[in-house]
Amino acid sequence: MDKTAIELKSTAVHYLTKGNSAKAKKLLYKVLMMDALDVFARKKLAEIFERDGNIEAAVDHYERLIDVYANKGHRHFAIAIAKKIVEIYPFSAKAKSFLEEYK
Repeated sequence: MDKTAIELKSTAVHYLTKGNSAKAKKLLYKVLMMDALDVFARKKLAEIFERDGNIEAAVDHYERLIDVYANKGHRHFAIAIAKKIVEIYPFSAKAKSFLEEYK
């Protein structure tokens, strides 16, 4: 992993602990620009958006995580994320379809 990405994620977590989600989001998006498959950055963004009440953005990031985890062979993580999506947004066709497929 690129040292810069590690530093960006570390600084983002620091901002989150200080309650500055805006700065944290900017840094996490920079990480995703470097590596769109970075699960840490994607999951943190989803959590921030969910906490801030932006369910649409949270679901978008969570749904992308399903693909990343599934493509990496981490089906159990993908299932957990799909369940999380259905919990916060029961209308997600992608999450419901994924869960149906892997009952």
